Amino acid sequence: MRNRFHQIRDWRNRTTIRKQLSLLVGIAVSAAIALLIAFNFFTQSRANERQQIDALARVLTLESQRLSNYLEELRTFSLQLRSNSTFMEIAAQAEPLTYAQREDVESALKSAYYARGDLVRIELYLTRQAQRYAMDSDQRKVFYTEDVQAADLADYATFTAKPAFESMTPVNTGLLRYTRAIIDAPRTDPLAVVRLVVDRSAVDELVKNHLSAEEQICVFGAHGERYAVADGLTEADRKALFAGALGQAHSYTVQVGAVPTLCVATPTPDAAFVLVAFKPLEAVNAALIQTRNASIALGIAALALTMLLTETFIRYITEPLLLLAHRLRRVGTGNFKTKAQLEGSVELAGLSEDVNRMMADIDGLIERTYVATLNERTAQLTALEAQTNPHFLFNTLQAIGSEALARGQMELYRMVTSLALLLRYAIRGGNLATLQDELNRVRDYLFLQQARFGDKLQVEVHADDALLGLRLPKLGLLSLVENSIVHGLRGEVTSIHLQLTAASEGGMARLTVKDDGCGILPDQLAQLNLALEDPNVTITQNVGLMNLAGRFKLLYNGRARILLHSADQPRETTVTLLIPLEVYPHAEGSAD
Repeated sequence: MRNRFHQIRDWRNRTTIRKQLSLLVGIAVSAAIALLIAFNFFTQSRANERQQIDALARVLTLESQRLSNYLEELRTFSLQLRSNSTFMEIAAQAEPLTYAQREDVESALKSAYYARGDLVRIELYLTRQAQRYAMDSDQRKVFYTEDVQAADLADYATFTAKPAFESMTPVNTGLLRYTRAIIDAPRTDPLAVVRLVVDRSAVDELVKNHLSAEEQICVFGAHGERYAVADGLTEADRKALFAGALGQAHSYTVQVGAVPTLCVATPTPDAAFVLVAFKPLEAVNAALIQTRNASIALGIAALALTMLLTETFIRYITEPLLLLAHRLRRVGTGNFKTKAQLEGSVELAGLSEDVNRMMADIDGLIERTYVATLNERTAQLTALEAQTNPHFLFNTLQAIGSEALARGQMELYRMVTSLALLLRYAIRGGNLATLQDELNRVRDYLFLQQARFGDKLQVEVHADDALLGLRLPKLGLLSLVENSIVHGLRGEVTSIHLQLTAASEGGMARLTVKDDGCGILPDQLAQLNLALEDPNVTITQNVGLMNLAGRFKLLYNGRARILLHSADQPRETTVTLLIPLEVYPHAEGSAD
C-alpha cells in the first residue's frame, strides 16, 4: 500500500496539472454516467420483474382454479359407475359373472372411456370376482384379466381410506393416474376400483394459450410429486424449483441450468397441486439490456466529447500558469527585475501581483542580507576582541584566591573559587547540563549564600545516584534555589530551611525544591500556575520561573511539567520539576 502511494505521488509530481485535471474530470464523469446507467438499469429491472411476476401470477391464479375444477371433474366422472344400479348389483354379487354380465361391465367401461377425450387408459377392478377390465388409447378394445387382486395395487391403502377413498399419482404416459374405490355404504370395503390415466392436455392448453416461448410451467404435488415438468430440466433444477415453491415467498429466483431464473408459484385452491411458472431473467430483461447497451454506447460518446471539451477548456485556463512558470525559471537564473502580467481570472491577476511583489521583496532582502553579512563579520571581529574580558576576570579571581590561600584565608579562598566556578558554568556554551553538574553549582551558590546568612540558611540535598546523569536545562535548578532564598527571606521571615530531592517516579524524574519561607499569596499562586500551563502568557513577576517553563516546553515538547504549591499550615512552598526519564542517561551539549 505504501509503495502504491509513493507511485501515485511520483506520477503526480511528473504530470502536468492539465493532465491531472483532465483525468479527474474524466473519472468524475465516468463515475456519474456509470452510476446513472446502473441505477436506471436496476430500477427498470425491478419494475420489469414486478410486471412479469404480476402477469404470471394472474395466469397461474386462473389456471390453478381450472386445474382444481379439472380434478373435481375427474372425481365426479369416476363415480358414474356408482350411479349405475345394474353395475352395482354385478359388483356386489359373489358368484362368478355370466357372459351377459361381463358384456354389461365392458359396455359400461367403453361408455366411460369414450365419454372423455383426455383418457389415456381406464381400468376397472371387481374386487369380489378378482377381475380386471382395461382399455387404452393404443388398442380401442377391452382387455379382460382374471385372478387380479385390487389389494395388490401399490396405493391400495390410500384409495381405500376414509373419507376420500381416492389416490392420485404422477405417470410418465400422461398427467396423472387417478384411482377411486367404489363402496356400498355403510360398508367401507370396496366393491370395485376405477383407475383413470389422463393425458397432459389440460397443462398443454395452459402453455399454448397463456405462456410465451421463454416461459415454462411445472405442476407439482403438495409433497413434491412431479405431475408435469418442463422438458430439459435436470433433477437438481426440479428440486430447486419445488424447494422455492415451498417457501413463504410468492416469487423467487433460482439457478435453472446455471441460468438465473425468475419463478412464480401458486397452489390450487384445494392444495392438491402447486403450479410453478418460470422464465430466465435474461429474457425478462431482454429489451432493457438492449437499452442499457445503447446507454453505455451513448455514455462513452458523451465521455469522449466531455474529455475533449475539458482538455480544451483546461488548456485555456492553465495557459497563464505556463507563462508564470517561465517567469519563475528566469527568476531562478537571478533575474528579479522582470514582471509577470497574468490574465484570465481575478485569482490569476492577484497571483501575478503577489509574485511580482514577492520578487521585489526578495530582491530587497538579498541586498539587505548582503549588508547584514558585512555587519555580522564586523561584529565577529569585535566579539573575538571581547573574549579577552572573561579570561581577565577568571585570571583576577584566580589571583585573589591564590593570595587568600597564601594568607591562610580558607573561607575567602572557597568563596572566590565557588564564584569562579559559577561564572564559568554560566557563560560556557550548551543548553543542557547533567544533574550532577547542576547540583555541584547549586552547592557552590549555597556556600556563598551561607557565608552571607549564616545559620539563618539550612539546606538538605537528597539525590538518587541513578539520576545523576539526567540532563535538564542548565541553571534551571539553580534558579529555583535562588528564588526560594530571594522570595522566601522577606517580611517577618528571618530564617529559611531548604530541601532539595531528586527521585524517579512512574517513568519521570521528580526534582523538588521545598522551603519554609514566607510562601505565596493564593491569588498570586493561581496566577503563576495558570502561567506555568501556558508559558507564552505575559507575566511581570517570577520571570526566571516563566523562562524555565518556556525552556521546558521547547526542550521536551510539552511533556515536562513544573508544579507549584504553597500552604500556610504548615508553612511551605514547593516547586516540582517532572522530566521524562527517556532523556537519560547522557546530557548532550551540557556545561561543565
